[in-house]
Amino acid sequence: MLEVFEILLEHLKKQGVKELLYKPVPHIYHTSLAEEDLYALFRFGAKLVRRDLSTTILSGGKVRYSENRRRNIKQAKKAGVSILTDSQEYNTFWGILEKQLEDRYKTVPTHSVEEITRLSRLFPENIKLNLALMDQSILAGVLQFVTENVIHTQYITNSEEGRKVGALDLLFDELIQQCDKVFDFGHSCEKQGQYLNHSLIHYKEGYEGRGSIQDYYSIEL
Repeated sequence: MLEVFEILLEHLKKQGVKELLYKPVPHIYHTSLAEEDLYALFRFGAKLVRRDLSTTILSGGKVRYSENRRRNIKQAKKAGVSILTDSQEYNTFWGILEKQLEDRYKTVPTHSVEEITRLSRLFPENIKLNLALMDQSILAGVLQFVTENVIHTQYITNSEEGRKVGALDLLFDELIQQCDKVFDFGHSCEKQGQYLNHSLIHYKEGYEGRGSIQDYYSIEL
């Protein structure tokens, strides 16, 4: 790995590149120990420039939800919320997601609906859209990326009606109970890791999720 970095950095210098930004694969995705790159980064003077805090549930143990999460799950069941896994309703879901991100955060999804639909067709076993429904209307949704040992949630949305009846809680309960891998909610950070969204991480920790780190390093050339 030291030789790889030496060759890489020399090549980038010749190309006129001024900085290498490197994101190591988070250890929860490792299928075997593989952190030689972290040592190489240290040896070549890399600086930690960003650290995101993700929320993760390890596989193999009984999950104990908070009182709020348990109460909302019961409420959703009583209201008749149903769960649909591996849905193809990307257009409808993306419309709800885009409106929520615009209204609450003044931002847009990283992927367009055309991009995510194409990706889901290319990798049907690795991208799953899961929905909470009532009378065939989407109340909440979660898009998951599935790897060999991790299920990662990338896009999460919850409508106003969904929040009233606990739809997202019931959906997450279903997904967590079905999961036989590490379940990763994703990070709750903004502003290059300098701001932690406390309400968001508090929600995720209600499913007994705990912190795992996602780092970014910079090497100036």
